[in-house]
Amino acid sequence: VSADWLVETRAYATDKLTFFVGEQEVNAPARTATVTVYSELGVVKIVTVTQEAWSPIVWSKSLSELGATAGRVGVGAFGNYVAFTANGAAYLADAATGENVQAVPLPDGFVAGGVHVDDAGNLMVSGPDAAWANADHLQLYLIDPATFAPTPLIDYNAANYYSTEMGNIRVKGNVTENAVITAYICDGGGHAIIWEVKDGVVADPSYVDLGDGSWDASTGVVAPAGAAVADGLFAITYGDPWAYNLYYYDGTEWVMTWESPATWMENFNCISTTEVNGTKYLGLTMSCHFNYDYTDIVVLDVTDPKAAKEVFKIQMNYHTTNEAGLTYSDIFIKGEDGKLAAYVIDPWMDAVEKYLFPLE
Repeated sequence: VSADWLVETRAYATDKLTFFVGEQEVNAPARTATVTVYSELGVVKIVTVTQEAWSPIVWSKSLSELGATAGRVGVGAFGNYVAFTANGAAYLADAATGENVQAVPLPDGFVAGGVHVDDAGNLMVSGPDAAWANADHLQLYLIDPATFAPTPLIDYNAANYYSTEMGNIRVKGNVTENAVITAYICDGGGHAIIWEVKDGVVADPSYVDLGDGSWDASTGVVAPAGAAVADGLFAITYGDPWAYNLYYYDGTEWVMTWESPATWMENFNCISTTEVNGTKYLGLTMSCHFNYDYTDIVVLDVTDPKAAKEVFKIQMNYHTTNEAGLTYSDIFIKGEDGKLAAYVIDPWMDAVEKYLFPLE
C-alpha cells in the first residue's frame, strides 16, 4: 500500500484482502493510492484507489448586488426559504439554491439588524441597527409568512445598558406558544437578558449575571438551551475569565463546556442550536479580525450541555478580506434530509452560504 490512509486489515489472505480507508479531510484535495497484490509468483495486480475531494459547501451567494457593506447581518432558514439581512433590509431566497431573492416588507423607518427563526419556523426580524450594533433600544417583530405583516414581540429600552440585537438575539421554541428569547447586554460586564414566552405572551425580562469583563455588547452572545428557562443558557463572551470559551448555565452557575482553540480577539457573535434524531447540536462561527486564519464553523454535540463534544470544525468559504477587519457573522443550523444544514453569513459579510454536514 502506497499511502498511510489506506491500511490492510487482513493480510496474507488467499481469497480476499480487506482494507481500512481513512476519512477524507474536509476541503482537502482528491488523493490517490495504489495497492500492489503479490503471490508466490510475484506481482499479481496493482489496484489504484482514489478518494475524491469533499466539501460541505452547497452554495455561496454574494450580497454585493444588494449594496451590502461592513455592518451587522443575520441569517435564518425555514421551510423552503433562507432569510438574511443586509444594510438594514431583510430578504428571502430559495434555501436549496440561494436564488430568487425577494425583499421582506418592514415597518416604515425600521432598520433591520438580524433575522431569527424559531423551532416552529416562525420568522422574526430584529433591529434597529447602530454602529458596532450598540444601541439602547431593541425591537423584535414576528413576520406573517403570507402577508409579511409585522407583529411587535419586544420593544425594549435598555436604559443604562448597551444592548446588542443583531446576531445576538436568539430564540428557542415557538413564539406563538412557548419559547425563550435571549440577548446579551453589557454595563461594564455581561448579563443575559431573558424573555420567557408562555401561551404566546412575552413576559417582562429577567437577567442573569455572566460575571465576565466584556466592555462592549457586540462581543457576547447568549442563547437558550431549550424552549423553557429551566433548560438553561449557552453563552460566549470576550471578557476575562471567559476568553471566548463556551459556557452553559443550569440555573445555578456557569460552567465551561467547550474550550476555544484560540484565546485572543475572536468574535463569536452567534450561536444556533437544533436537534436531529435525538442528538442536540450547537453551531457557532469563530472569526478574528486580527487573524484571518480563524474563520471557522464549529459544530458541537451538546446533548450533555455540560460536556460538549466537537463534531465538525472547518474553515468557512470566504471571498476577499474586508480591509476594515470587521468579522461579525451569523449562523443558523437545522436538520435537512438526515444531514445538518448550516446557513452562514461569511466573516466579511460579503456572502450568504449554505453547508451540509453528514451525520452518523
